[in-house]
Amino acid sequence: MKKFIKNKEKKTKDKTEGFIKFVKHNYLVAFLVFFGFIGILTLLVTRAATSVTSFEPEKSAPSQMVIDNVSASGGKAIKFGSITGPGPSWWKPSANTRWQWVLEGQVPTTQADLNRFEMWDIDLTDAIPSAMTQEIVYPGGEKCQTPDGKCVVNWPKGANAAAFTALKAAGKKVVCYMDTGAFEDYEPDAKFFPGKWGGTPSNQAGGTRGNLAYVGPAAWSNIDVLGSDSQDSAGGTFNGEYWLDLTESSWKYYAPIIWARFEVAKKIGCDGIEGDQNNTYGNDKFFGASEAKSLRWYREVYYQTHLRGMTAISKNGVELTSQQVTNPTNIPYCTPGMCIPDGILNEECHQYGECADLNPATSKGLWVGQVEYRGNSTAVCPDAKAKGRMAMKKPENYSVTQNILWACWET
Repeated sequence: MKKFIKNKEKKTKDKTEGFIKFVKHNYLVAFLVFFGFIGILTLLVTRAATSVTSFEPEKSAPSQMVIDNVSASGGKAIKFGSITGPGPSWWKPSANTRWQWVLEGQVPTTQADLNRFEMWDIDLTDAIPSAMTQEIVYPGGEKCQTPDGKCVVNWPKGANAAAFTALKAAGKKVVCYMDTGAFEDYEPDAKFFPGKWGGTPSNQAGGTRGNLAYVGPAAWSNIDVLGSDSQDSAGGTFNGEYWLDLTESSWKYYAPIIWARFEVAKKIGCDGIEGDQNNTYGNDKFFGASEAKSLRWYREVYYQTHLRGMTAISKNGVELTSQQVTNPTNIPYCTPGMCIPDGILNEECHQYGECADLNPATSKGLWVGQVEYRGNSTAVCPDAKAKGRMAMKKPENYSVTQNILWACWET
């Protein structure tokens, strides 16, 4: 822009010298021409400035949800349209950010805890400061099977509401945990997901909806986006939790529900989102998602998180680390930084010999949190500290309570 304006100024000077010569011969005509010239010049400069300013698509901010046909797999993806304006910005954890992870039980906020940790990762449902509602907005304007046709989720006050408020008041960064790649029949928005649940897997003949009655768009009543039941690394089943179909053509049935959760997180003041269960590849036995489908969904989750000004923490998917932390070039709206994570939370990379897969993230200076449930600090910490991973051990029964048996950064 500066170079363009300088050229304009040079041309203006040349024209002004000719104008002065003209003034000496015809004062009246010169007077009229002078003001006409100034008006034209002002218009030209204004247009030039407007043209240059508007030609900065990297500063565009998304505004409305639409169905878009340009996506990595060729299916229809949910994304946002753009309007001119400042782009989103968000906080990012530094590589050595000290953290606490509590998804079960009470979140302690004693002064000792506040001094010990800088970032807290807690469950979104538990963090709701007070009862609130959030409407789900479908890109096609679909109505729900409710008396007024609206798709409104009632979020009750969370069990850790006071703790969340205290953490924010103390200036701590709070990342809010939620499932983004799996369905849970106990969440406040469960009745809006189309599908069957209650069986094992949920899609087997005779699967039921339990005590829930589907109230989403009527046209989707026979659509099923719920895959097989979700399991932990020890083979245990997460009760009432099922993998989602990550095929892009299926996004429209459940993505708006997930984005509504993001809106809740934004409204209550979450600094980031830890989206869990996106690594359906190798885990979902019904839809059989590929790594490519999981990677595409990971990217959309990061994009939607960043749109709302929150940091995006990746969860597991260790085999995709190198691709996840690399900006994609095949998704038009994924401008640099928008579709990659700001940090990674990994479970048991030491236990399964996968920690080297996280090197592409630590080598780029990203925060990487590591949680082990088995093993000891002598075996885990030397490599974790050398590679820059913020590792800790939680109880061996896989409960993500306030208990930390040891943290490598404290040894």
